[in-house]
Amino acid sequence: MRKLNWSILIVTLLISVLALTSSVLALTSAFDAHSKVDRLEERVVEMEDGAKLLQEGERGSQTPN
Repeated sequence: MRKLNWSILIVTLLISVLALTSSVLALTSAFDAHSKVDRLEERVVEMEDGAKLLQEGERGSQTPN
């Protein structure tokens, strides 16, 4: 009977550790994805600003002197 109790305890602890590890990995993955989205948003803003500068430059070069 004592072996059964120890086995149940060990299995319960293993399942708890696996669940905790899974949660930590999920949080890490979510944080990494959020960081990538932030970087992509920054790049989009930079590209939009670059496109605006190009358009302004084209308008400036088309004005007669």
